[in-house]
This record gives sequence, structure tokens and C-alpha cells, in this order.
Amino acid sequence: MALTEEHSFPCPYCCSTNSILIDITGENFQSLVTDCETCCKPIQLNIKIYEDNTFTVDVCMN
Repeated sequence: MALTEEHSFPCPYCCSTNSILIDITGENFQSLVTDCETCCKPIQLNIKIYEDNTFTVDVCMN
């Protein structure tokens, strides 16, 4: 089983596709800010990890 999962998401500002590695062995809820790979604006990511190692990612303007 992989310890990280790659996840792609659109930037809420410019709609460019970004990607991030999510540590699925970490806490059940993770919150972080990353910059868009294209427009460099900050993006808030709220990650919920479930017991079966699936996850959801909410993408918000920061």
C-alpha cells in the first residue's frame, strides 16, 4: 500500500491544474496552503482522510 497519493485539482483563481502528494497515513483531517503552480496565488486545501484510505479535498481561495 502506498503511503502517499497524488491528487490533481483546479486552481480556484485561474483554473490551471495543480497536483499535490497527500500523506494518507497522517491525521484524519489536514489543512494546508499551497501556491498555484501557474498564477502563484495561495490555495487553501482541506483534506479529509477516511478509515479505508480514501480521501476528499476541498479547494478554497485563501
